[in-house]
Amino acid sequence: MQGGHEELGRAVNNCLEAGGRHCDHVVDAISELDFTNPDRDAALDRLAAAGAVSPNASETLVRIIYRERFVRAEIRKVLIDDVSAAEEALQETALAMVRALPTFRSESTFRTWVTAIARNKSIAVLRRTTPSAELLESDGEVARFSSKLASRADLEQAMSNLPDHFRQAVQLRDIEQRSYEEIAAILGIELNTVRSRLARGRAKLTAMFAEELSDEELRDQR
Repeated sequence: MQGGHEELGRAVNNCLEAGGRHCDHVVDAISELDFTNPDRDAALDRLAAAGAVSPNASETLVRIIYRERFVRAEIRKVLIDDVSAAEEALQETALAMVRALPTFRSESTFRTWVTAIARNKSIAVLRRTTPSAELLESDGEVARFSSKLASRADLEQAMSNLPDHFRQAVQLRDIEQRSYEEIAAILGIELNTVRSRLARGRAKLTAMFAEELSDEELRDQR
């Protein structure tokens, strides 16, 4: 472990000083390390700390972002099966990361820091591609959404305004309380598509009811 730590540390130093194949080695070495390996985060943090003044560091981090699973995984949480939008979010994440490197501080790891950038860029892309969407940020909010809408007399009218593929998914999940697996089987679609349709359908319904929900919350606080 100690030898591997020292070897990776030397590779990062060589990358910062000389670039080229040394940076190739860093990219390969980091990608091969397990996510729980502290040497991995240490190397990423070292590159990020130098990124504001070292083109070799910033270019290496961009390559790592395009290659690493954790960045793409964060993007998929928001954009799910929209491949084109996910690639757009990935490009914007890389660009935003480079621009923000002077603000990187060691209080957080590079992985945590860039993951937040990826999520923000993914949300921005989703809002551009679905302008009416008001994103649901947590399972708690999804539950709150479902309970609020399920009690409304005008839910049926709102549901009728949804495109069929969104309406069917929301109906099966939030009204009939079907599992994701059951919905996939009923509609003949993949699980990721179920999640995508639910997210988009809920977002559109949320937009329809946003003003009314806000008014109710104000009354509840009085």
